[in-house]
Amino acid sequence: MDVLTGSQETIVDLKQREAALMMLRWVLLGIALVLGLVIPFLPLWLMIAIPTAAIYSLIIWRLNRLPTNLAQQRRIGTFALALDNMVVFSLIAFATVNGRDAFYVVYVLIVIGATFRSGSLGALASCVIFAFAYPLLWIAMSQLYNYPFPAVEVLFRTLLIAATSLLSGLLVRQLLHERREREQTLDLLLSLANAPSLDDALLYAAAEHAAHISGADAASIGLIDANTGTTKLRVGYNLSDAYLSQRQASNPHLTSMVQTTGF
Repeated sequence: MDVLTGSQETIVDLKQREAALMMLRWVLLGIALVLGLVIPFLPLWLMIAIPTAAIYSLIIWRLNRLPTNLAQQRRIGTFALALDNMVVFSLIAFATVNGRDAFYVVYVLIVIGATFRSGSLGALASCVIFAFAYPLLWIAMSQLYNYPFPAVEVLFRTLLIAATSLLSGLLVRQLLHERREREQTLDLLLSLANAPSLDDALLYAAAEHAAHISGADAASIGLIDANTGTTKLRVGYNLSDAYLSQRQASNPHLTSMVQTTGF
């Protein structure tokens, strides 16, 4: 049995979008390199960041050219988006509010450690804690020790930590969604394998379930002929009339159920 799903967002769309972002990265790298040659007094860390960013862009370029399925391509895009945002916020912090202090280093190390220790959920929890703890710490120090309260700096870093927390949350949601999708797909395949007979009603329900768990608008199920080894489409869920007319020439028994409820 083969479960085929259709989705509004295809692998080609994701690869084209990642290719466009990649071109933007190379343009920004070129601008940074030109500025480094024209303005020799740029900070040293920027000169180190340029080749590092070039290597990172090459890695993403190579990953984008590998044959991947939809879930893997989404994972690559999410990973690249998170790193891009982290780099942008880090550069802003370095250039504006002296983000090279001990707090920034400790913050990054703790988030990395929480990720290795407890996965993405640990990273999200540590980011949220820092987002609340940092302004409260400054308020407490200003009250207890009469320290000056740098409102702009505290606000900026709080927003920086909150943005990192949001990105971590997006990664967590992506990972949990993919795991839940794999589990539901496995349950679907096991239920079909254990079914006493594969009538059209059961296959309709399976196609609908496959479309639902994969976030697709339509799905089709094909059965492998034990004698010839060829796959023939048996049922379809929410297939378009154009697709049906095209496929029914070689699959005369193919029918489609019209979707009545949205997800």
